Amino acid sequence: MRKLWLIVWIIVLCIGLFTESVGALLEKGQISFSIQPRPSAEMYFPVSSLMQVSAFEVIGHSLMFAVLTYLFGKNVHRLHIAFLLSVSFAIVTEIVQPFFGRGAEFFDLFANVIGITAVVLFYVIEKILTRVSAASVKPLISLHEIPTIKNDQHS
Repeated sequence: MRKLWLIVWIIVLCIGLFTESVGALLEKGQISFSIQPRPSAEMYFPVSSLMQVSAFEVIGHSLMFAVLTYLFGKNVHRLHIAFLLSVSFAIVTEIVQPFFGRGAEFFDLFANVIGITAVVLFYVIEKILTRVSAASVKPLISLHEIPTIKNDQHS
């Protein structure tokens, strides 16, 4: 079932990342793809796009890739592998977006990495806290300290 959720999420991400207009997708539910066989160099990481970033976009990218990293983590059971897979997916999607008429943007990649890093930090902190709490919890009575009751029968 975990693999199914991962596959579904990757499909959802690809639709959102490669559709021609995110606005049309969110406002009207319209999905359309425009293939650009030879995207122009200006489509790749323009500096001018840094001025056009919205909080909604940052939060959206961060959340999408946080969920992806979480699902990769649940499937591969290795945090560093989940991190590498998520970062690789983020880089590849940014490079491929110009082929769908969308721009590859540094800030999108940065926002993706924020979400990925947040999940990794959550896992690391959770692991540390689990170890600390397990080490600090001591049983009230150990099995060796339980007094034995001898049954003296007077017959």
